Amino acid sequence: MLKTARNGGVPLERLRVRLIDVELFAGAEGERMERQLTLLPALIVPIRGEGELELDAGSLRLVRDRAYPVRPDSTFGLLSDRGGELAAAILHFEATIEPGKEQLPLAALPAAHLIEMLFEGKDELNVPVKGRLAHLCRSIYENWRSEDGLKRWRAELDMNELIYSLLSAERVGSKASTESALERSRAFMEERFHEDLSIERLASIAKLSPKYYVDAFKKTYGVSAIDTLTNIRMNRAKKLMLHSGLRMKEVAHQVGFADEFYFSRKFKKFAGMSPTAYMKSRSKRIVVYGSSSIIGYMLALGIIPYAAPLHPKWTKLYIERYGADIPVHLDAFRQNHRRMANIEQLAFTKPELIVCANETEDWERQRLAKIAPVFLLPSEETGWESVLLALAARLDAEAEARQWILDYERKAEERCSLVRAGTQGAGRNVLQIRLVKDRMYLDCSSTFHDVMVKGLGFISLHPYMPSDHGRPITLEELGRLDADWAFMLIRKESETLERWRTLRESSDWQALPVVRDNRLRLLPSDPWREYSPIAIERCLEMAFAMIVE
Repeated sequence: MLKTARNGGVPLERLRVRLIDVELFAGAEGERMERQLTLLPALIVPIRGEGELELDAGSLRLVRDRAYPVRPDSTFGLLSDRGGELAAAILHFEATIEPGKEQLPLAALPAAHLIEMLFEGKDELNVPVKGRLAHLCRSIYENWRSEDGLKRWRAELDMNELIYSLLSAERVGSKASTESALERSRAFMEERFHEDLSIERLASIAKLSPKYYVDAFKKTYGVSAIDTLTNIRMNRAKKLMLHSGLRMKEVAHQVGFADEFYFSRKFKKFAGMSPTAYMKSRSKRIVVYGSSSIIGYMLALGIIPYAAPLHPKWTKLYIERYGADIPVHLDAFRQNHRRMANIEQLAFTKPELIVCANETEDWERQRLAKIAPVFLLPSEETGWESVLLALAARLDAEAEARQWILDYERKAEERCSLVRAGTQGAGRNVLQIRLVKDRMYLDCSSTFHDVMVKGLGFISLHPYMPSDHGRPITLEELGRLDADWAFMLIRKESETLERWRTLRESSDWQALPVVRDNRLRLLPSDPWREYSPIAIERCLEMAFAMIVE
């Protein structure tokens, strides 16, 4: 009788894996692959060098001879180490189960659930044979790019062989490397930060000697184990102070400090203010609903919202700098796709004021008004300065708004003068280009217009219209435009990225004057897709650096 092979409840004899696409990231020292959205599952396999994989839930250290699953409907990015380069294969695939006789058909499982079952929820998978994964990935990449159907089939077979190697190796198991041991100790800190955690105890969790543990941790993460633990504790303390109602002594005890006065000194060193001053500065519960760009308006007024939509791809800066200071993180996945859930979550925060964008729908406003007073921002078409002043008037922060605008105008004037001096003899005509799937668009977004035209004094060859979403343009038409500079936004999803790889290697693209003369710059979606005071300031500095480099 045939024995059904299962992995995490998946009948493996009915598993079907189909390769969809393969990419190769080759990053020089410190180079980053910006986060991209993947709708299908993917495997990240480091081939050479070292770096990090950035996922929605955090980051993972990339180790050779391992593969890292990326769940569908999530985002990921790659970062090479500052001490060297990183090469990694990105394998996009489809996994399905052929229908069987189960009462609850596995064939109907969502892709994310199937991948969780298949890899048993693991973040990394190990193959003990050194170089095996790298060899398979190189073969997959080379054969997949071939126009020979037989070779592309070979790539499909190798992809299945790779999955087989991972699943069979997980059965046998393998000895954890130093990197995974360090990850284990870091996860232990996240879980047990409230306990007395000494270096000796952390080293024992990693099964390393204390001296080697200290050195390896600092070398791997760039920060000491003790500083990492302190950051975890202080960020947790901030959350407790903001919405737990605990006394200071209780907060100190809950984050691992027996002495509340020692905790207070450590907190002041970490946050730049005492715990009491910190709580006073955060006493008002002003929340942001809908557009995460509103955070950029509030921060310009020196106000950190109590709740706001955040996502590691689309609001990366806000999460890194202010994530621990914002107690309630609303769902910002694909902006406003989960509006009802966010409204329900806001109801539990008991806010004093809800700030939302002008385009908020009537049904949303009505539901929000039942929770707290709602302030609707003016339309962004009036300009970020007008929106900022209107919000400032509602929050009694008009002096802060006027000062911020004055400081920005002074900075823009300085940057404009330096650009003119540094580009003498060069033309001032600029283009903004967007690449979406297989089409290019001429654009002049509000952010691009305010930074490049109003801020730095360039002339946009595509007229600025606030409600304009751009017009399609062919490569031939682009070549006929008299552009001195071009700035390009590329959607970070697999179809568009594949089109970009083909486009940039074509002779027609390389013959464009702006490409040939090295006057084309790629723009990251964050902050260029955002329109707010903070985003405008960041884009000004970024554009200035791109032009005068």
